[in-house]
Amino acid sequence: MGGKEMQIAWCHKRTNESNERLGVSASSPWNLEVSYCTAHRHRRATHPLLPPTAWPDDVRRGGLGPAPPPTLTHMSKMVDAAAVAEECGSPAAKEEICGICLGVRTNPVDLPCGHSFCEGCLSGWKSPFGSKGNVNKTTERRVCPLCRAPLPPSREMVSQLKSYRLELKKLKGLISHPSHPYVAELGLEYIMAQHSHVEKRLEVLLEDIGEGWDGVTVLGNANPSQTIKLSKYIAIAAVSNDIKTIVRWIKSDRSKAKDRANAKLPEEDYEKPLLQVAASPEHLNLMSILLQEGADVDGQDSTEATALKHNIGQVCSKVTRLLLSWGASFEAAPGEGNYPPRETYAGVALECGNNEMADLLQSELGGRRCEIVNLTSRPDLVGKTCVVNEYLADEDLLKVAVEGRKKEELVLSADNLKRRDRTPEDCGYFIEFKGGRTIRHEFDSKEECQAFIASLRNGEDESTVTAEDEARAEKAATDLLAELGLDDVCVEQPSGQRASKTKKKGKRGKKKRR
Repeated sequence: MGGKEMQIAWCHKRTNESNERLGVSASSPWNLEVSYCTAHRHRRATHPLLPPTAWPDDVRRGGLGPAPPPTLTHMSKMVDAAAVAEECGSPAAKEEICGICLGVRTNPVDLPCGHSFCEGCLSGWKSPFGSKGNVNKTTERRVCPLCRAPLPPSREMVSQLKSYRLELKKLKGLISHPSHPYVAELGLEYIMAQHSHVEKRLEVLLEDIGEGWDGVTVLGNANPSQTIKLSKYIAIAAVSNDIKTIVRWIKSDRSKAKDRANAKLPEEDYEKPLLQVAASPEHLNLMSILLQEGADVDGQDSTEATALKHNIGQVCSKVTRLLLSWGASFEAAPGEGNYPPRETYAGVALECGNNEMADLLQSELGGRRCEIVNLTSRPDLVGKTCVVNEYLADEDLLKVAVEGRKKEELVLSADNLKRRDRTPEDCGYFIEFKGGRTIRHEFDSKEECQAFIASLRNGEDESTVTAEDEARAEKAATDLLAELGLDDVCVEQPSGQRASKTKKKGKRGKKKRR
């Protein structure tokens, strides 16, 4: 028996052992048997390998769920799909095959070792944001899933590395100058606690990166999407709620409006999206304008944090409610543990003293925008939209506010509601900036909303912002930061803690200008 036949026989034996341990039959969808390649007498997995993070929760706990459970044996001992494609005489197929899912690669990521995978598959194997100290992320996740060659850090991890090191340098400078006005405002004890926190995050990150990194090679998509970088003057405008500057910048090139609404800070500032920079209870109109222009409500910074994660711990829940109505996801849970994401967020809100939000998140529809359905007692409201403002746990009912010009509050069952998140085309209301002030327009239907937005776009003033204008504004912003002594202070904390330096800076800046 040749080497290839011995390998196939060994794979066949081990998959049968796995089937026996799982107690599945040959006809079961859980069957891990191998099948013959249709072009050649090679064996390959009947089911593609799914990375562990894609397995159902009950599979991780050892039970049986709705999808076949892959095993390490199933992954690492099967015939390499790329080798099969090569022997079948298809070099092009070899280049297009993902070594994890065995399908055609999407958003391919090429590793230094030569293997290539789908971006999503590789992210499931090793998160681009690092393990953050998660004990389940073992060292085997830092290597290629096929040949075990070390993986370089991702672009997000490199951004974290630069941000942590820069922030530590700035915090050390503040600690050594206790008379600095920023230290007087926040307190030396707080600054030292932040220094300790960032130091621990850096330690975990360096462990994830490993000692063998050359400092140059970065793991990422072969054709990464180009994200617009936020200039200082736009970042300051977002922090200080300068809606006029933001709107003028976005509208100056309507073809790039969505890209600008999703612009991010530089690498050394955690690549925070513009929506995250602007998020504040006092900036709700600015946040709405960004979302209307296509800002991603789940946009992540280089630490995997979203605007929802950064604000869930705030005592004031206005920002969280706005984000939830626009469909903010709970999938990026704010902490480690075995609890579902929504319950995890509710726990964080409770720990931070926001009992109102913790109660609201007990319901899957809490804070969401919904459409009223099957309400036989009020057929005139069927098809109307509303926002869930309160969850009545004792009765398992929801208190909602009907949208439109005629305001009305109702108490409904979850059976009478169907989630319908806000979108730029169906936002339920529209914040217009005109004559130096914001105007809120309410609509009774999606069609009315779309007609208004279309008419607004047609008559929009296409004021242009030239490169010279941006350069002058950028220099003015830099000079302002230097004048205030804030050019060496981070814009915001990486962990989304409750104390917000951003707001404090904005206030200080305004005070100085008076």
